[in-house]
Amino acid sequence: MSFFEKIYQFTLFYSGINAVYQALRKNHLVVLGYHSVSGVTHEESPAYNLYRHLSLSVTVFERQMTYLKGQGYVFLRVSDLVAIQKGERTLPWRAVFLYFDDGYKDNYIYAYPVLKRLGIPATIFV
Repeated sequence: MSFFEKIYQFTLFYSGINAVYQALRKNHLVVLGYHSVSGVTHEESPAYNLYRHLSLSVTVFERQMTYLKGQGYVFLRVSDLVAIQKGERTLPWRAVFLYFDDGYKDNYIYAYPVLKRLGIPATIFV
């Protein structure tokens, strides 16, 4: 990154322009897709080399979900998206649709307990 790019980013961040954008923007949907949430965190594990590129640790996943919930994000189900598309419901501010691809067993073992404890709905595509 060049010197001028750094100054540009610094100026945007500290000028508060991002806060103005957040205040003026229209509602939008954030879609978060995960592949795998794993308890494999030790380099000694045979699965470590595979999972470190495809998976998020359960600790980081829980931190992300806790942050989003704490910031007031509203987690939507597929049925909510259908109702919004039909005009039966409006899109809430800070709307999030959370899904898991491939339906790995670790989605149930590691992600589900976090989601259940925090009251966050998610969709698993098998």
